[in-house]
Amino acid sequence: MFGLNNVWDVIIVGSGIAGLYTALNVSEKSKTLIITKGDIKESNSYNAQGGIAAAIGEDDSPDIHFQDTIRAGDGLCNPEAVKILVYSAPSIVEELIKLGVEFDRDETGRLDLGREGAHSRRRVLHSRGDSTGKAIMEVLVRRILEREVPVRDQTMVLELIVEDNICKGVLVWDKRSELIYPLFSKAVVLATGGIGQIYPFTTNPSVACGDGLAVAYNSGAELCDMEFVQFHPTVLKHPSAPSLLITESIRGEGGILRNVYGERFVPKYHEMGELAPRDVVSRIITEEMERTNSDYVYLDITHLSKEFILSHFPMIYRECLKYGIDITKDYIPVAPGAHYMMGGIRTNLKGETCIKGLYACGECAGTGIHGANRMASNSLLEGLVFGKIIAQEVSNYVFNNGDVDVLDIEVREKKIYKEELLKKFRSKMQHLMWKYCGIRREESGLKVLLEELERMQQEVIDMPVNNFQDVETKNMLLLSRLIAESALERKESRGAHFRVDYPYRDDIYWQKHIIKKKG
Repeated sequence: MFGLNNVWDVIIVGSGIAGLYTALNVSEKSKTLIITKGDIKESNSYNAQGGIAAAIGEDDSPDIHFQDTIRAGDGLCNPEAVKILVYSAPSIVEELIKLGVEFDRDETGRLDLGREGAHSRRRVLHSRGDSTGKAIMEVLVRRILEREVPVRDQTMVLELIVEDNICKGVLVWDKRSELIYPLFSKAVVLATGGIGQIYPFTTNPSVACGDGLAVAYNSGAELCDMEFVQFHPTVLKHPSAPSLLITESIRGEGGILRNVYGERFVPKYHEMGELAPRDVVSRIITEEMERTNSDYVYLDITHLSKEFILSHFPMIYRECLKYGIDITKDYIPVAPGAHYMMGGIRTNLKGETCIKGLYACGECAGTGIHGANRMASNSLLEGLVFGKIIAQEVSNYVFNNGDVDVLDIEVREKKIYKEELLKKFRSKMQHLMWKYCGIRREESGLKVLLEELERMQQEVIDMPVNNFQDVETKNMLLLSRLIAESALERKESRGAHFRVDYPYRDDIYWQKHIIKKKG
């Protein structure tokens, strides 16, 4: 098992769309390994109902897509990164179709373009209605297997191996062998997804704990824009149901938000109504729930035809039906939930971090594309566009560097146990983050939160870990503190970051990024 099998040209950590598409585009001459701590299908990408935004409509253009993205980002987007994104989008769609992705088409055979919040045109492509992520992932997984790119699952990265600010591999904990051992490489690409599990109510799967951000930070990489956590406005709220995302496409196709009395309320707060940006709609829903003393509102699509609903939202129809909700006849109870991290590991336009040989891609990366608030259906696109760019950069980097530098690092046995020693800390952290650093924030609450988080971090710092969940909890405590610190520091409201005590955007002092680096 050890020896040459642990020496690679490129190691990609994460098996979502960003990781797999990067792997498919790395030169076949490079020896590439994919690592994932769960199953290859456990990712935000696989669960993504939303589509891919691309300016391919007759009334659309990359310039209009650019302006919409910049507007949604609320003054903090990196324009150069956004230009790369929107101008690459049409060709990325063509590449996916050539790979075998079947996007939905209308009765004439043309690509069926949907519209979502903050988009001024119909430009969102879907596959199988509301199962776009799954459809793309199935194709990418198939192509990965055909190309015989090795995948090491049930394997968690504990540390990056960094020497003289050069990344030389990763230290992993292998659940199957119960061993902790090093994997050496010329380049490492982190594509580890989001941080949703920091909050108790989230659309993210159980693996989305921000592990990539934590190991990058601990190794000296920079994190940016950590205060900008997006809360999706419409997550199924049912006592026996999981936190099922109810896609924004429903509102794009005419879905109406109603309070518990059946009254439409969003237009009273915002001129764009249900198509206002996500952060706005999430705050409006929160305010309406408080006003009506309820923990949910309703999403109503009963005015749409049953045929339309079944063809566009088949997965949501089936899932809601399991809980006695027929969305063709019944209102859907929803509430906001943690959804997406706009910030992340700070990169340049090539996906490079401040550590040589270390790259970041997808949701874990802070490219500056999303600014203070991600526009719907730009996230899958980002993972694909920058995955391809990073693959080309990594291929060149590997070709122009010599042999892999193998360091003398001890292999040791570490058994996995079922009991989570740190479980109580995770639960408390999630509760505190939702209460003090959720959709609305203020100084007094953030200070209470930071005191509690620092106290918990000190308690767990020397505690042993029994399993992957314990490692995740330590990582999430670190990231929660960085999010809270950034939220306290930013004394304004912008995008997904809303301060009750500083309710207005302040471009004079705060049109800038907050960077976090260890030490």
